[in-house]
Amino acid sequence: MGAGDEVVVTRLDHDGNVRPWSLAASGPGASLKKIKVNPDDCTLDMESVAESISESTVLVAIGAASNLSGTINNVRELIGNFTWFRCRGCC
Repeated sequence: MGAGDEVVVTRLDHDGNVRPWSLAASGPGASLKKIKVNPDDCTLDMESVAESISESTVLVAIGAASNLSGTINNVRELIGNFTWFRCRGCC
């Protein structure tokens, strides 16, 4: 990770997916963003997805399913949000 790089994770994912990216983004100038979860149904807030990803995003790490809530994420819809940028997805 370099200065200005952003990594995006979700508040829905297991610490095993979030913690490594949090550590990777802890370098000088890098940052970590977290996608919000809808409290009513434990799905990812798609508005938050769009707001979290920018030209500075280098990686988006999203679990296909949540072991905590049982939520199954619509990975195709999520990928559509970040393919326009230079970031890579990790589901």
